[in-house]
Formats: sequence, C-alpha cells, structure tokens
Amino acid sequence: MVQYTLTLKNQIDNEKFTHILNLQKEQENRPDIFFTKEVCLEIQRELEIKSACKISDRQMKRIIQHWIQDIREGYRDSMITVEFSPFNEADLEDIHESGNRAVSAIIYPSLSDVAPQLGALPPLKI
Repeated sequence: MVQYTLTLKNQIDNEKFTHILNLQKEQENRPDIFFTKEVCLEIQRELEIKSACKISDRQMKRIIQHWIQDIREGYRDSMITVEFSPFNEADLEDIHESGNRAVSAIIYPSLSDVAPQLGALPPLKI
C-alpha cells in the first residue's frame, strides 16, 4: 500500500486541511477508477467537517482531478489552494448533529423580593 496525502489550503486564512488515502498498486496505476462518486462524496464530507466550510461540487471535481493528475505523475503529497466559503444559513439545515436534544427544565424567576424603592414614580424636582 502506498500512502497519498491531499492538503487543501484555504486561500482566505491560509488554514490547511489534510486527507490521507492508502492505495493498492492497481489503484495507484489507475487512480481515476478508484475515485468513484461515493469515494468523492465521502472525501468531500470529511473535508467539509474538518474545514467547517462548504465545498461545492465544482470545487470538489477540480480537487479530485488535480489529485488524480498528481498520483499519475507519482507525487505522494498534493497541495491545492482553494477559496472556501463558510456555511450559510441555508446549508445549516443539511448538518446533522447528534448532540443533546433534551429540553432543559424551565427556571422561573423569584419576584417576591422585587418592589419599588420610592414609589411607583421617581421623585420629581419642580
């Protein structure tokens, strides 16, 4: 098995995110066969989680094409600079979180100690 590393560099803040693949000799010789739609979606999902940014299908296609070309040329480390866009409100519906969804108990305030100090209205100076 040969290890291939993809490093994506965010053009906006220079932050880097990596993804590692282990390829067999046959996959190494024909990387275009290895990168099926399912594999590409898995890589896209993982990179979106790591970067907390939205990676469009067009960007992902460009990233995979670049990585395939680097693998064909024998490069084991590939770095690609991409301009990531952060998730917007419409994309937040697509995020599935498995956090604590229990509704906490409501705590009502104690109003027994609340009373006006000098009456209903403040003192007037005429």
